[in-house]
This record gives sequence, structure tokens and C-alpha cells, in this order.
Amino acid sequence: MNRRRCILIFAVSSVAVLAMILFLLDRQRGASGRTADGRVVTITKVTYGLEHRFTESPLWVRMLRPVLGKAWAVRRGYYEVKLTNATPALVVWTHWDGIQGTNQISQEATLCDSRGTESEITVGRWNTRWTRYVPTKGGLSPQNQAYVAWLFRNYPRRSDRLRLRIYDRDKRYVITHAVELVFDNPTPQKFPVWRGEPLPTTITNVGFEFALRNLQRISNALWQADFAVHANGQVDYGWQIGRIEVTDATGNSVTARSNVMAVPATNLTFRLNAALWPEEYARKVKVEFCRIGDFRTNELRELLGLSVPAAWAPYQFRTNIGLRAHEFVEVSLQKTPRNIPPYVRGFPYRVNMQYALRNANDHRLILLRATDPLEPTVTSPWQSEPKIEPGYVSPDGMHTVGLLFRHDPQALDLTFGVRKNYWIEFLVESGSRSTR
Repeated sequence: MNRRRCILIFAVSSVAVLAMILFLLDRQRGASGRTADGRVVTITKVTYGLEHRFTESPLWVRMLRPVLGKAWAVRRGYYEVKLTNATPALVVWTHWDGIQGTNQISQEATLCDSRGTESEITVGRWNTRWTRYVPTKGGLSPQNQAYVAWLFRNYPRRSDRLRLRIYDRDKRYVITHAVELVFDNPTPQKFPVWRGEPLPTTITNVGFEFALRNLQRISNALWQADFAVHANGQVDYGWQIGRIEVTDATGNSVTARSNVMAVPATNLTFRLNAALWPEEYARKVKVEFCRIGDFRTNELRELLGLSVPAAWAPYQFRTNIGLRAHEFVEVSLQKTPRNIPPYVRGFPYRVNMQYALRNANDHRLILLRATDPLEPTVTSPWQSEPKIEPGYVSPDGMHTVGLLFRHDPQALDLTFGVRKNYWIEFLVESGSRSTR
């Protein structure tokens, strides 16, 4: 009998303690603000780390869930959302009230530090909406509500307090400020302090001198890096920047990629669409330098006679062509119809091309030439060659470019260069660091 009484007392006490904890957590909602059109936004939770969990249910269901189980709780409105990230990040969970047909939830937000430095815009990672009915004099009245969560990988981790700045888009898709909420930063504050070299700085590798001349802020979340490469004391213009990664001592890391084209560049500049925080003394700037000229025979790859699909056909033409014992090139083509206005005068035909080099780590695939071998009216070789519009490179290495033709192409001969890239890492002083 005593044992049963002890178990009962323990169970009741546990539920009571859990209820008190949940009650206090429910009361600890964060900052709240109202938009100009009447929506009420409240921070319900802020989480930091690799894994982020958010649960929603009536308080009494949360109280009894540890005792009666998750399946029982789910049948009574309990649900759980889990977000993960490869590196420690911050997630801000918000609740929205007063949503109507024209006043919807916002999907874009930034984080600001105490100095007003603002991160790049982040799109909401998760959202859900529902309608609840509230008793009124006229009966039950519907109220539309929602949750929106933003995951931030780049933010001022040393700041004690952060500002969540939420944005809308107007009818012309121009960004407009919706509301701003202030909250305490849950990020652990013990970070190392890096010391770097002053700019400009130079690193010598395989006979070349790679220089980072400047890293300056153009606007709030836009920075420009200026590089140079020298060989035998002379500027070497046969290089381009393929990728840049900037990290700081607190764990922030931002990356930008570009399509490397076989066009000599007189100025090696690269723009980074991200915020770099003034609280940091130094930053690591890791750069992929790509040499774009003087390809040897064993560095050339040719794909001949690739058929161009019909206009607006999806990227269905995909070929995996082995070029060496282990590597292969992956190519997809899509043609735009003639009635689409051309981007460049005199080139009314466009072929969108995607290509990637697989199974060849630390090598860059560079498009050197594209021609139509089936065009019988071409009198000069240059007339069969398109203008190449630089596009972008996805994180998995897929390049996207536009090929602009004077005539309607039916096939393509492609020549690529494959060359090992050079990764150079600079540790430089943060010239933007505030003295406050």
C-alpha cells in the first residue's frame, strides 16, 4: 500500500512540477509588434544549435503527454516541428494573428546588431496556417493565425540583443518594412578572437603571387573583394575567381560562386551578397583562383554533335559522357522560341545550357567554345559561335549559361577546359571594426 501511495504521490508531483514549468514557459513569450495593416507578430521561441524543435498544443495536452504518450497527444492537437542545420544556427519562431485575405504572413527577414548592421535577407524556413473560431455576440467568429520560422546562419553572434526585421512586398514587388522585434541572443558568448594581416596581403603558391588588395563594404549586405595575381613580377590577367568563402571566429560562414568564363579579366573583383560583422577583429577569406588560358591538350574535353531539343522542351536532354577513366561531363540543353525578345541585338535565338564536371575534385570545368556544326549558311567560323551569357553555379557544381545565336541552332559542338583550381586562404584584419 505504501509503495502504491509513493508512486501516486510521485506521479502527481511530477505532473504538478511539469505543469508549473510549462505555465512559466507559456508566459515567457518574447517581443510582440503590430504591422501597419493590423497583423500582430510575436516571438514565441528562439533556438540555437544544430537541431531546433518547436511544439504546439493546448497546455493541458503538454502536461499529460509525458504520462500518456506522444500518440495520445497527437490525437488531441499536439504536433512537433524539427529543423536541422549542418553548422550551429539561430532559429526565430514567430506567431501571427490578424491574418486576412490581403494581409498575409511575411516570408523575408533580417537580423540586426546594436550598431544597425543588417544581415542579408533570409526567406522563412517553415510556416503553417490555421483558423480558430472564437465565441462572439454573433456566434463563432473565425480568426486566421500562423507560425513562421526563420533560420539564420549568418548573424552577429557576439551581440547581447538582436533585432528581427521583417519585410513585406508591395504590388510592384518592392520590399517594404513590416515590423521589428527585439530579443535576447541565446548564442553562447565565448568565442576566440582572431588576429589577421593588414590589407593588402600576398601569398605565394606554385610560383604565383596571389594578393587580396582590398575588402570593402559597398552597401549594408554587399561587400567587394579586389584581388591580383602576379607571375615573374608582372600582373597575370589569365585568372578568374570561381568561389569565395568568408568565415569569422564566431562560426559565421558565407559563400558565393561564379561562372568562370574563358575571358581575360583586367580587374579581379568579386562581390559578396552577405553581411560581414564589424564586431570581428579578423576574417578568413578562402578563394578559388582559376587559370583560364593556355590549356594543354590533355586539359581539353570535346563533346560533339549534341542535338538541341525543340523550343521550350524541358531540360530532358541529359548525357553523361565519360572523358577519362573516372570523370564525366553532364550536359542539359533547352531552346527558347524565336518570339521571345532577344537579350542582345542581332542574336534572336537562345539556348539555355547546364553543365557540370563529376568525379573530379578540385578541378574546374570551363566552357571554351560552342558552335553549331550543322549550320550550312555560315561563311565565317565566327558566325557560328554564340555569345555566352555568364549565369551562375549551384552548390553542387552545376553551371547554367545562356548561348545566344544569330540563327536557329540544331546541334552543338562543345569544347571545355578542365584544370585544377588553386585554393588560397587569407587571414586579414577587419578594417570595418567599430571602435565603440
